[in-house]
Parts: sequence; structure tokens; C-alpha cells
Amino acid sequence: MNNNLKFVFDKYFVKKHSYETVSVDGCMDVALELSHWPGNKTPKELKADTATEIAFNLIERNPEKYFSNIKYITNNHLEADGILAAYVLLYTEKALKFKKEFINSAIVSDFNEFIDEESIKTAIILDSLLDTTKNNLIFEDIKEKNPVEIIQIAYEKAFDLIPDVFSNSDKFGNIWREEIDLLNKSFSSFESRISQISEYNDLNFTTYESNFLLSPYAKFFKTQNDIILNCVKQKGGYIFILEYKPYTWFETVSRKKFKRASFASLAKLLNQKFNLSNPRFIEMGLNPEEDWDYKLVFAYENLEYAVCPVELYKIEKEILEHLATETN
Repeated sequence: MNNNLKFVFDKYFVKKHSYETVSVDGCMDVALELSHWPGNKTPKELKADTATEIAFNLIERNPEKYFSNIKYITNNHLEADGILAAYVLLYTEKALKFKKEFINSAIVSDFNEFIDEESIKTAIILDSLLDTTKNNLIFEDIKEKNPVEIIQIAYEKAFDLIPDVFSNSDKFGNIWREEIDLLNKSFSSFESRISQISEYNDLNFTTYESNFLLSPYAKFFKTQNDIILNCVKQKGGYIFILEYKPYTWFETVSRKKFKRASFASLAKLLNQKFNLSNPRFIEMGLNPEEDWDYKLVFAYENLEYAVCPVELYKIEKEILEHLATETN
């Protein structure tokens, strides 16, 4: 690749240099998009499930075709897939040594899919760079910096850290240990049947009943269905969270096609049937196609989770009937 490439997060700079800029992961108005976001303009021959794999496709197939006038790399947010995709373009030879690991880490980060513990560890390290409660790797570097400078520093720090992260993730155990413990606790709870799973494959729907919030990596691994009802047992009832598998928001190549539907009518039905007002079933996010983490939750007005006194089987029954009607 062109060794003169430079990563720039500043959107005003990018706007002035859009004709010589490539965006990785997020969709932006630039010369070239390498994205799996909805509505992306990624060249068809390069498309893949993650931006990281798209970047590898480019460097392995025909980089000269796409990069003859490119000087800058950018993104509109910070997380593992974008970081790794940018790294592939900037440090191609180093990236190729970790191709499988990079792609796995990007999948874990964006889709919350369990591949192996190592991929979860590396994804968490990169995803948490701005969360100084978990990760102090850039804490000193970002003091008294503005938001744009902070993310620019985070990307540059990530690029420096990547070889170490993928060679020795155990060095960063204080960052990922809590999530790995939750993962193991979740898998163990299935084995001991403390956590229960009910699958309705004809409706692409799964219910999980547990006494704690399960690790997303564990629950998405346990089912092939795309609509998930999380039922967390509490004193006096359940916390209910109805969600889609994260991959369903993205444009993917190898995964099955699935169109998200709004939960608005379901929320109205549940609230009316069980006379729920505050707390009640509320959408988090207004548009399932635009909001990556769109879900339906039982919560207060401020979206804080609440305990629903309605029995689980009644809520599940209404959801199943609603899905059956939507399917037909």
C-alpha cells in the first residue's frame, strides 16, 4: 500500500479532502467507502461481512485500482472493526500476519458472536479505549483534549498497540477479565440449566430465562434464531429485553438475509393488554433499520430497566402470536 497514507478523524478536514479519502466501516461522503453499514457504496467485488475483511479484500485483489489518488483514511466512530480496517490499509504487511485474528475480532466486536475467547479479548481491548473506567491505556494522553483530538489519539494509540494486543492479549487482562468471567458464567448456567432456552425456529425466535444478564457472546452463540427475548428473573417479576442479533443491522455477504421489523405495535399491544403505563414496554431506538442496538425493553420513562410483574409465559405468548401474525 501507499506508505504516505494518513489516518484523519477530523470531519472538517475530511470534507475538504473527500476526493482523496477512504472511509472504513462507517458510511461517509468520500471517494471510496469500505463499509458494511446499511446503504454503503462499497465496490461489489470487495464486499464482505466486516470492514476489516473488506480492507483485506482490497489489498489482496487490486489496491492500485482503488488507491491511485487516496491519501487519507477516516471513520466516523471508534471501535475494533474500524480500527482494524484502517490498520490493514496503513500497515499491510503487519496486518497480513494476523489476518484471521483481525477478522475474528471484528466479527466479535460488531456482531457479538462467540468464536473463541482470544477474539473476545482483543475486541474488548480495542473497543474499550475510550472507556477509562475499564481501560487507562490512553487516559494520560487525552487530558484536556477536545473530542476530535481524543478519538484521533485513540486511533493512533490503537495502531501502536495492535501488534502487542494480538500477540499477548493476557497482558491486558484487567480490561477483558470481567467480560470473560461473565461469558464463562453464562455458558456454565446453560450446562447446569440455571439458564433456560426455548426456541421457536419457525418464527426465528428464542427466549432465554436466567437470573442474571447473560453474556451476549454466549446467548447469540446458543441459537440460530435472530429475535431474542431476554427474561431476567428478579424479585417480583422479570426484566424483559427483546432484541435482534446485531449482525441483522449490517449488510453481510455470508450470513442469512433478515429484515428487521419495528416493535412499536407490539409495545402498544403489550401495554394495553396488561395495563402498563410507567414503567411500560418502550422502544430503545426509533428505527430498527437505522439504530444498530434497537430493542424493546420494559422500562421507566428514562429507559432504566424495570421489573415487570406480568408472568413470563403471558408475555411470551403475546410475542409469539404477534410474530406469527407478522410472518403470515
